[in-house]
Amino acid sequence: MFMWRSSGPDVRRRSVPAVAAFAAALALQGCAGTPAAPSTEQIAQGSLVSLVADADSNGGQPLAIDVVRVADVGLDARLSEMDAARWFRAREQLLRDNPGLLAVTSWEVVAGQRISLRSLPPFEGTPVSVVVFALYQTPGTHRLRLSPEDPVHLALGARDFRTTAGQAR
Repeated sequence: MFMWRSSGPDVRRRSVPAVAAFAAALALQGCAGTPAAPSTEQIAQGSLVSLVADADSNGGQPLAIDVVRVADVGLDARLSEMDAARWFRAREQLLRDNPGLLAVTSWEVVAGQRISLRSLPPFEGTPVSVVVFALYQTPGTHRLRLSPEDPVHLALGARDFRTTAGQAR
């Protein structure tokens, strides 16, 4: 048997408190405490990429990071000669001049931030290396070259960065 329910004012009045209670429950759920930040070791486990910024990373200023997968030996040699400042100035032109040979994943990391990824965006090329650039405010090359088989685990310090797993070359 089919039963028709009225959607008149009585039904609407009774549903207002139920909707308000549901909305309050959702709002309170957002107030729940966040879990403690994982340690460097916890972040590195099972991750392809992890970035862990010290509390004083880059003097407390945001830090631009590019992880560049390179699919050409000549281009790899060229990037291995660049410092980070030059890379960030030339990046867009290099991408235009070398379609399909570079895949860049970028972040802007703030002091104390931790990032962990299990994968990077797809790349059609076969990487011969991974070059990491960090745009620090201090002088230096701020570049690491890694094997494409190694995970990228970076510790971002006050004046420079280092890899915490895999082998820098």
